[in-house]
Amino acid sequence: MMYVQQPPNAVQVEASEGCNLRCTFCGIQGIREAAGGPYKLMTLDTAERVASEMRRLKWPARVEFAMHGEPTMNPLLPKILGRFRAALPGNQIMVTSNGGGLLKDPSVIDAMFTAGLNLLCLDNYEYVKIVPKVLARWRNDQRIPVFQYPQDAAAPHPHHRHPVSTRAVLVIQDISVAEKGSHATLDNHAGAAAPPLAEPLKARCAKPFRELSVRWDGSVALCCDDWRGAYKIGSVNEVDLDTLWQHPRFMAARKRLAVGDRAFGVCSGCDKKSVRVGLLPDKLGKAKMPAYSLEDAQHLLDATSGKPLTPSVPRPWEER
Repeated sequence: MMYVQQPPNAVQVEASEGCNLRCTFCGIQGIREAAGGPYKLMTLDTAERVASEMRRLKWPARVEFAMHGEPTMNPLLPKILGRFRAALPGNQIMVTSNGGGLLKDPSVIDAMFTAGLNLLCLDNYEYVKIVPKVLARWRNDQRIPVFQYPQDAAAPHPHHRHPVSTRAVLVIQDISVAEKGSHATLDNHAGAAAPPLAEPLKARCAKPFRELSVRWDGSVALCCDDWRGAYKIGSVNEVDLDTLWQHPRFMAARKRLAVGDRAFGVCSGCDKKSVRVGLLPDKLGKAKMPAYSLEDAQHLLDATSGKPLTPSVPRPWEER
């Protein structure tokens, strides 16, 4: 019987590639030489394609807008959220932002919640102090509760599933100083943010089993930590979403990662510590994946050959 991967827990959507900031700990430095534009922006057509495919497949996955840029730099973001909410009335929708696109017009926050947003996570980077300025200017006419995460015990966890009626703003503690919570761990973004590991971790990774990451133009790479898109799967604008999720290139990587073998592609230098890896490859840890084969090796080679999806900016450890 052919192995079929269960639907993802989360679908990550990149509304914008590019950021108003260029934080030292972020993989943005591996794809952008400077902060600011020009931004690469997801269109309504691509957003509609992703949302309609999720509806067709009846995926209950969380929809998380973040990835490799500042989502609020896309002026279409409220409309994009509206398309996802119309297609997915029962799915949780979250936006993670540094507040850069909200500073000039904080009423965009209201527009996002009106469109169907559940959680707005504001990364409170202390060195720029954007978030306090945004909140000070925001009227909050809808009386959306604002929590400090992880300090407030009542704050909804940003990556847990909540009732679709949930609406909240989470002010996320600066990752450079946080000591607890889901945003307290810095990693090397597979070598885009910090030097890659000299030797691959011998550790399982759950990300390609639980997350599907769709870039601004509909293309899909292995995971969100593959900032440059070096491990290429395909595009949702060319094939169905479930075809991408079950793609032989995805399966080849999963077979290696399920047994703790990261010695390939961007995974070889990644220091990401995955969670709940005992529950692989399915959500109960009971399914059995076929053994890695020569055919899988060819799929892996095809995925890693050629140029990455996003042009690279060499980091100091990569320069010759």
